[in-house]
Amino acid sequence: MKKRRNTSRRILFFLLCVIFIGKAQIVAKAEGMDFDVRVFPPENQRRQDAPGFDLLMGPGSEQVVEIELGNTSSEPITLIIAIATATTDNGGTVLFRPQEGHTHDNTLLYAMEDITDIESSTVVLEGDERIRIPVTIKMPDTAFDGVLAGGISIMQYVDIDEAMTAGTGMIINRFWMEIPILLRQTEEVVWPDLSLLEVHASQRNWRNIFAVRLQNPEAMFINDMEVFAYVNRAGEMEALFEQHMEQMQVAPNSNFTLAIPLSGERFVPGYYDFQMEVIAKNGNWSFRQRFYVSAGEAEAFNATDVSIQRTPLWIFIAAGGVLVFVIFLAYIVIFRRKSRKTTDIAVEELVRQMHKCT
Repeated sequence: MKKRRNTSRRILFFLLCVIFIGKAQIVAKAEGMDFDVRVFPPENQRRQDAPGFDLLMGPGSEQVVEIELGNTSSEPITLIIAIATATTDNGGTVLFRPQEGHTHDNTLLYAMEDITDIESSTVVLEGDERIRIPVTIKMPDTAFDGVLAGGISIMQYVDIDEAMTAGTGMIINRFWMEIPILLRQTEEVVWPDLSLLEVHASQRNWRNIFAVRLQNPEAMFINDMEVFAYVNRAGEMEALFEQHMEQMQVAPNSNFTLAIPLSGERFVPGYYDFQMEVIAKNGNWSFRQRFYVSAGEAEAFNATDVSIQRTPLWIFIAAGGVLVFVIFLAYIVIFRRKSRKTTDIAVEELVRQMHKCT
């Protein structure tokens, strides 16, 4: 039996330091960056202390908000700006920036990149220069309750070839600054939901996991979520593998995959029972599901899992050598016995012939 409990949350790869100046603007700067961003909340901002835009707008209305980008260095820099719908990563963290290869959840009605526009996706700033960027938001005509969540992400452009030539090494830090955009038409309370889509054998980073696909189909965040997940052999009570995660958040109309790691253990074909308890600030859920791991899946994943302890090659070589040596000894012993037996027969025959002669 293997029990694993992971109580640590995925550490964010960037740090945002937010400083409030009166009620007019918010300045955000991440350590290690050569730029900062100022947000100017408009009059229809729902919460003045929000770290971005939290707007109440009518159906079909249009509004222009502004952010200010500043170069905090004396050298020119290039900034890349993108609009994205909020998503949930596999560690239970909401992202407000684009994810490569990501497709929108099938419950999402309006993508933020379809209703929000910026003049240019690239901005060049001279040393110490500051510039304001207008962001146009067009609220959908159709009325809805809940929240549309997305964000403006800003990243400093890095010339990879130039950085490599400069001798910075193989690791090049690239930081995103994320400015959330939350859009509502009403203050009607909407409760999120959580659905279990699938449980199956899989891998993450070349390590075996049980993959648990979860979905929030409602237009509201799931906040401060804690998960207790277990996998048992079908019909048995004792947990073979388990996962515990806390302080999670799930974006509206998004899905993600929670991993239950096998931590170096092999997949064994057969039926399993999955159970999970979820406790959140705005909802509780419980799931039970039986699933099957085929022999083909188990063999394929076990063959590529880099964490599985395998018998070293030298052991096989040594075992082969010992086997050859044993066979050789057996051959020598048998050969000698046959030779001795043949010699004894020849001697007896010679003695018999001698007796005949006398």
